[in-house]
Amino acid sequence: MNSFGSNVNGEVWIPYYQCGLINLFNKCEELQSVVSSADTTRKLPIDFKLTASRKIGDGSFTSFRISATIMDTGIVSSSFFLSYTRDSVTYYQQPYPPGYASDVINITRLDTLNQIISGTFSFTLYNPPDDSVVVTDGRFDVTFYRTCLCH
Repeated sequence: MNSFGSNVNGEVWIPYYQCGLINLFNKCEELQSVVSSADTTRKLPIDFKLTASRKIGDGSFTSFRISATIMDTGIVSSSFFLSYTRDSVTYYQQPYPPGYASDVINITRLDTLNQIISGTFSFTLYNPPDDSVVVTDGRFDVTFYRTCLCH
């Protein structure tokens, strides 16, 4: 539970951010999720936001941000935003014509009773004019509201 991982340009990427005195007041640097009702009924659809970061000893910093409005399990084909930041360079999804299948988020579990959301993802993100990152074999499994991690 409360896990995230993927391949970025063919290399394994898992979040890691060391807890310490600097982030004493914000312990959510490694993995954070926020789920809220998209309206006041507290039922579906829900708004989902996930941030996963990796800061390692050599000072490099990378992070993912995923946000989506989720109606049910299955592929989220609209209403989502993806970004990946590597050393201050941010890569975004590009708007494509409807039906273009480059960006895929698949919600595999949506348990509102036990407050768990799981999914898989793969996409290509761009930093114009010609730089991109390919993200494959992505997966997440997080609890609503309570995901806030660092090591």
